[in-house]
Amino acid sequence: MATKCATCGSVRVYVNNVAVGTVSLYSANLQYRAVIALPAFGVRYPSGNR
Repeated sequence: MATKCATCGSVRVYVNNVAVGTVSLYSANLQYRAVIALPAFGVRYPSGNR
């Protein structure tokens, strides 16, 4: 969740210190607690840690 607004920029999304994509927080109308769709990414688990 994040705030979206007309002057908000973009954020880079990291998983395990690896950039997996960028998400725009722009919205013409101010939105508090907006649900943000994340880019698709795969998660690799160390062996035995599922």
